[in-house]
Amino acid sequence: MYEQILAPISISSEVGEPLYRQLRRALEHQIRVGGFASDASLPSSRELSRELGLSRNTVNAAFQELLASGIIESHARRGYFINAQILDASAPLPHNAAVGPTAIDWSQHIRPRVGADRPEITKVSNWREHRYPFVAGQVDERDFPRLAWARALREALDPPHLHYSLRDSVDEDDPYLIDVLCRRVLPSRGIVAEPKNVLITAGSQQGLDLLAQTIMDSRSTVAVEDPGYVDARHTFARTGAELRPLAVDEHG
Repeated sequence: MYEQILAPISISSEVGEPLYRQLRRALEHQIRVGGFASDASLPSSRELSRELGLSRNTVNAAFQELLASGIIESHARRGYFINAQILDASAPLPHNAAVGPTAIDWSQHIRPRVGADRPEITKVSNWREHRYPFVAGQVDERDFPRLAWARALREALDPPHLHYSLRDSVDEDDPYLIDVLCRRVLPSRGIVAEPKNVLITAGSQQGLDLLAQTIMDSRSTVAVEDPGYVDARHTFARTGAELRPLAVDEHG
């Protein structure tokens, strides 16, 4: 048990920062510079509260932030201890160094996903320098319909569309967009649909994910083009479904 704090902790109610945040930073700094023994428990909230003249709620709030950041660990009926992995991951800071955000290895906390080892689509940073930049999601600026896009944006921000463009619609789609899809877009593709049968998604990837999560599981067999859309293949694989590649011939 500590009889006193090993390094001075300055907490002031005159600054704009909450007291528990000041204490949290001060404790983290002491941990980083070796102010506490790594194999002994930290001072209890009662001890810190008495020595610093703070409420136990303030001290406990500081401990909870350190705990959530992974800097300390809670041992049942023993108290709080310094997380040795945090100390091993970085060298102690100088005594006069400012303490910044703690780096957390999130790979230790994220559960593995089905198909997580599959390659993912990446975009090279210099894609515009390629003569034929066939990169997913990128638009050729020379062919982009700037004037038509600006006109459509202007109309979307004028009544009666303004209300539907700015509102938080939760699970209701823009009725004007649905109407245009049902009257113009879908019929040109040989599809006849009522507004109640149309669902707007944020893009093809979300649409494929909704489809996969709704009708696929480990008992499903899914035919996929080979070669084909990589993200679709990954989305289906994450459901546990069996993928059956279908080769694409010279005619596509």
